[in-house]
Amino acid sequence: MHAFRPWARAASFLATGLLGFGLASAQAPATAPVAPTAASAPAALSAEERRYIEGLIDDWPGMVISLPAQLPLDADMAARAKTLTAEMELLMKAAGRRWLQEIRAAHPQASAPVTLLHLMARMNDELVAWLVSSPGAEREATEWRLAQHPGYCRLRSKLHEDGWALLADRLLFLMPLQGSERDAAIAAERQRWQRWLSGSLPATSSPMPSPQLQAFQAAERQRADEPVGTRAMTPWLSRQVLGERPPVPYGGLMVECALMQWWLANEVPRAGLSPEAAMRLFRFGTLPANENLLLMAGEVRQRARRAAAEDYPPIAQRFEVTGATEVAVVIDAAGRVRDVQIIRRTLQMPGLRPGHVPLALEQTMDRATFARVRAMRHAKPDASKLRQGVVSRQLELLWNLD
Repeated sequence: MHAFRPWARAASFLATGLLGFGLASAQAPATAPVAPTAASAPAALSAEERRYIEGLIDDWPGMVISLPAQLPLDADMAARAKTLTAEMELLMKAAGRRWLQEIRAAHPQASAPVTLLHLMARMNDELVAWLVSSPGAEREATEWRLAQHPGYCRLRSKLHEDGWALLADRLLFLMPLQGSERDAAIAAERQRWQRWLSGSLPATSSPMPSPQLQAFQAAERQRADEPVGTRAMTPWLSRQVLGERPPVPYGGLMVECALMQWWLANEVPRAGLSPEAAMRLFRFGTLPANENLLLMAGEVRQRARRAAAEDYPPIAQRFEVTGATEVAVVIDAAGRVRDVQIIRRTLQMPGLRPGHVPLALEQTMDRATFARVRAMRHAKPDASKLRQGVVSRQLELLWNLD
């Protein structure tokens, strides 16, 4: 996964910029959020602290919606993209300031570093909510057809070589359109941004079971000559997905995108999925290294709190993601894990809107859950409980920073 360099400003602020203020070791409030009162007015930010945080808000749009030179736009779309970028930048800056006010109101005594962490968590969760939202049922069939194109994954991966190119992601689906169809699609996209940045998108969470883990385990089954579907995995994709020891269910945007194309080519006819359902799985399964938008160079490794479990993702520790994940595990007669499916998540992260989950890190926690379950020693099941040579168990994994 590529490093996301534009967060260096925030990393510097968190790691060194606040040491002079004596705030670098501050923690989030342990109590539930309360509305500010005369007795609990928000702790004032210094001029330098406010400048850093508002500077991050102003820099934020450029970090994620700048158009890469590799994007092959025609003259009409290039002009439209310039206008869309300017409109979106203004909306994002306004939303960032509104989110900062909400976070300060919810945690009135939070220090500047904690406020910044909460704001970064909020920004990235909101970004992912936009990325995975539907452009509308009338657009889903067209986008599903384009997402299956053999060249789609390579081009999309190239666009993200230097960071998130989120507007470019959307333009990939608009570029082939012409005339009135292009006009209508751009108008719908603009409405989608406005709903997102006004807080009108409904709360959502990652699909269960996880599409990434389903696709990876389907690849493992195909390697073991078990029936998966009519579409065979290419030798290149098989090497990329299964060539590591042990194999891992992720390998960068190009690999993850190609893996989702292959899996859904088999899953859509098998499960009778609609284009809308297929695109929802595809969008979640190809998020562009979402935790990298939170990754702040060595800051995460240096400042991550020590957790009870060594396999607790450092980025989740740093942003105080806690809770539980529940899995259904299929175990064979020898005690080997044959299948792992996420069936429930109860995760929290400070800084989010009430009722919202840590969408930007759910899949990071899914991967950690998958790795932990596979690393466990599982007792051989009682032979009388086997059904077709396997038994299913449910496990709850706790993620606790205490």
